[in-house]
Amino acid sequence: MPYIGPGNLLYAYDSTRGKNLSLQRVNFPLNHDTSSGNLVWLQLAKNVSTIGETGYPLLRDATITSVTAMCRQINTGDIELQVTKNDDEAGTDLIRLQFPQTGADASPTVISGSLNIDLDQADFVQGIVKDNGSGGIINNPIMVIEVAWRDS
Repeated sequence: MPYIGPGNLLYAYDSTRGKNLSLQRVNFPLNHDTSSGNLVWLQLAKNVSTIGETGYPLLRDATITSVTAMCRQINTGDIELQVTKNDDEAGTDLIRLQFPQTGADASPTVISGSLNIDLDQADFVQGIVKDNGSGGIINNPIMVIEVAWRDS
C-alpha cells in the first residue's frame, strides 16, 4: 500500500528489490563528446560542468533501478562504461556495461534494468568510460542512471 514518506514523497514496497522505494524515479544523464585514452569521466549532461570527476550528489538514500547507455561509434577495441560513486575509479564499480568494437555509426545501446544497487545520502553517482588498454575510441557516449529514493 503506498504511503507518504521522507521528503513528502509517495513510497511503496517494491517486491522485486525487497524494500520501500519512491514511486517517482529520477534520471541522471551523463555524457561526453569523444573519449580517447584509457579513462574519461563522463560529464553532467549539457556540459553543466567541465571538471573531470563530476557526478550527481544524492539528496537522500537511493537505489539504482536501471542504467541505459549508448554511443555512436567504437573503433579499435572494446569499451566499458562504468557507474561508480564518490571518485572511486580504482575501487569496485557499481556496474559495468560492455560495448564491443563496432566500427562506424553502429549506435549500440545497453540497458541494464531491474537493478538493485543502494546508495546513501550525500554519495555522488558518476560515470566513467574505459578502454581497458585497447586504445579504443568511443564517440558521443551517454549514460542515464535511474534511481528511486529509498525509505531506509
